[in-house]
Amino acid sequence: MTNAATEWKSLTALVSLASGAVVLLAAEVAGGAVVVDATVSPVGGGIFHYDVAITNSEAEDLVLVSLLHGPLSDPYIEPSLTAPAGFLTSYDDGLGIVDFLADSALFNAGSTTSGFSFNSVAAPMTAFGDFEALGDFGGSFRGLVNLTVTAVPEPGALALLALGSVALAGAAKRRRRLGQPG
Repeated sequence: MTNAATEWKSLTALVSLASGAVVLLAAEVAGGAVVVDATVSPVGGGIFHYDVAITNSEAEDLVLVSLLHGPLSDPYIEPSLTAPAGFLTSYDDGLGIVDFLADSALFNAGSTTSGFSFNSVAAPMTAFGDFEALGDFGGSFRGLVNLTVTAVPEPGALALLALGSVALAGAAKRRRRLGQPG
């Protein structure tokens, strides 16, 4: 082979390799995403319960998902942390980070993993607003946590509702007794 032919072959191989890298990069940018959904319910006494689900649409499995910007020294998080089988949890009370870690299971590409939960003094929209995830091939993914807040009636509101129902039932009974149309 001549020197020019060797150079041409090397150049075409390099262009082919660069094109492949561009295609892979474009697929990664266009296709993947990590989504963290948290449903928050008031427990009472200023405590909130967080249920977390993690959807991994990235091309690689995830090994760690961290909820960032939580409260520091929250006494309720560590004892209430739960995870599905195959996962571990931790809370760094000095940094306010809650970690969900792969143990024998991974956040597999193309799957949703739910069953993570904890209690906290952090009210919705005041903490845990964003996350960071690490892939098993070194990818790093960041985003905002999708928060859904469920309303649980306060005990006073429930008592008022019950009292109103009793009053309406009493008024209906009185009307029937007096022969008035209901």
